[in-house]
Amino acid sequence: MGSATLTHPTLASAPPAIPNTTRLPHPYFMDYTALMDSTQNSLLKIPAGEFQRHIGRYQDMALTQPVAVTRNGRERTVLISAEEYHRLKRRDRQVLTLADFTADDIAALEQTRAPESSKSFDQELP
Repeated sequence: MGSATLTHPTLASAPPAIPNTTRLPHPYFMDYTALMDSTQNSLLKIPAGEFQRHIGRYQDMALTQPVAVTRNGRERTVLISAEEYHRLKRRDRQVLTLADFTADDIAALEQTRAPESSKSFDQELP
């Protein structure tokens, strides 16, 4: 008798790659809908359990778009590519103290005046 390999029908092959759509196409994903946030272009939202089961897939997706991991429907973390992380870190602002300013810097600041258009906010002052 030859040996037969038994496999579960749904595990016989890997699920298909997820196309760049708002609906996950395979029933293996229990019909989750990836919600696109209108304020953050192409932010894919995935429940934490789904993310844990398919972390490699979502790591690959994060190379091209942010992947938000949700818990109880709320965003908890966002997975982004290392390249995007380093780009954002380069844009961090440097915080200066008064000791970091030269006398010329302080003189230039003292000479600045608010534009005329800002007078409309004067009523907000006590």
